[in-house]
Amino acid sequence: KMMAERRHSSKKGAHASLILACLIALLHRGLANYHITQVTLLIRHGTRELLGRDRITQADGVQLVHLTETGVEQMKQIGQDLKDRYVCPSGQGHIDGLTGSYQEDRSAYFSLSSDTERTLMTAAAFNQGLWSGCNATYDGLGTDPYAGVVPVHSVAARDDLMLLGYKNCPAFHDKVEEFYSSPEFTGLAAQEEDFLTRLYGCFQDEVASLSEGAGLSDAQRTLADMASLWDYAATAELAAPGALANATGGACSSADVPLMEVLANHVEHGKYTTDGAGVYLGSRFIREAAYAATERAGFDAWGRGVAHGWEEAAHLVHTPLPHFREREDVALAAYAAHYPTLKGVLAALGTSVADQLPVVPAWGAALALELHEHESGAVAPAVGLRYHAGVNGTFELLDLSSLRGAADGGVPSLGASFVTLGDFLARVEQQVYATDAAWCAGCGNDEAAACLAAELALLRSELGEDVVGAYATAVTLALFGGVALGALGYCTMQRYACRRKRAGEEEEEGAVEFGWPPAEPPR
Repeated sequence: KMMAERRHSSKKGAHASLILACLIALLHRGLANYHITQVTLLIRHGTRELLGRDRITQADGVQLVHLTETGVEQMKQIGQDLKDRYVCPSGQGHIDGLTGSYQEDRSAYFSLSSDTERTLMTAAAFNQGLWSGCNATYDGLGTDPYAGVVPVHSVAARDDLMLLGYKNCPAFHDKVEEFYSSPEFTGLAAQEEDFLTRLYGCFQDEVASLSEGAGLSDAQRTLADMASLWDYAATAELAAPGALANATGGACSSADVPLMEVLANHVEHGKYTTDGAGVYLGSRFIREAAYAATERAGFDAWGRGVAHGWEEAAHLVHTPLPHFREREDVALAAYAAHYPTLKGVLAALGTSVADQLPVVPAWGAALALELHEHESGAVAPAVGLRYHAGVNGTFELLDLSSLRGAADGGVPSLGASFVTLGDFLARVEQQVYATDAAWCAGCGNDEAAACLAAELALLRSELGEDVVGAYATAVTLALFGGVALGALGYCTMQRYACRRKRAGEEEEEGAVEFGWPPAEPPR
């Protein structure tokens, strides 16, 4: 009987193993049927120098802050890791159309950066790691087979799609001020006032205040600056035993670091989650990346139920900026930016996705929007994060199951990391476009062209194409009518002046009409 039970158990185990093997084989077959066709990367800048009041400031208010040597190496390492994933022919997710050599892939790669020193350096260092060769490891001595310089495109901060929230959007600033004046924020500042006041004394000459002129106490201002303070602590490695005490003359110690991190997390989380200002930045980047992805997929996904005005707004917002949408041949695009944009992208996709990113991530984080295409023609986006921890980073795909809906059924499932393009665009339509519309509704800013484009999109969506067309026609006719009336008035005045001149010629010589010297007498 025991022998029979053992044989029965072994058969059950064999059956279970066989079922598991079949499932693995099916999953592997499903993965094999997909290939990556396009990737858009958002690269958060690496470890940088300290932002400070004594820093050189450009005319547009941007401080000249460089990456540290550690930050440059971080970016090269991230480029190498993603090179092994996307660029090398033997890579796990080698992108269609890439050969592994920048010399051969110039038209398939596009690098864009926010116009600040640290992000430009980030893009350049990342490019060097990405194109350092698939069979070589960068040794930090400049001996890698990196051939030539990969160009980095940028635009002025006042025109940068990702910086408009900081520069031009009153709603963005109102949202930040709302957070700073919230009971949660002021209560925490009061609770930790002694610690914050002491911390402010340690770093007041080094940290650039984010809230000067807001009427805050030193403690509240320090809490507003906590992200920069933690930034400084991380970049200068002040968390090491004794390092903080040595840097501050004993005023602060390594025991203060955990509380610094907690407070910094609170500030960052409050400003850049789904209810904060960061979602405005993230929604714009998602719109950009999704637009490029759908064009790369070879069809006009914007005609599939997306709200009126989206395409018009995209064209107006981006023209004439050299963003990804205008590069239909690009298989791999990279944008070097700042932490709020990266956090905001996940926030714009929804709370369940945003919560997968640490509030203050390890230095050197990169976000990837991958476009996978099935052999059946179905397209499935995925979002991945690359963390930097020491010299070894990890890349993982996020759980996007919360974005799934009924937009496109029947696409082979690859697990929680993938959604159909229809589901992804439905999220873009419902969450991202609605976010833009909500931010722009009732906004009195009439100076920023991008904001006006968003308002035009909102107007189109509310009134409809015909009404807006009639409105535009009326405005055009009014303009032409105004010009015509002005020209008629000018001609009338000129005729009147000529008549007065003729009358003056018959009077005393040397008379002056309308301040002008008289014309010479007729001969």
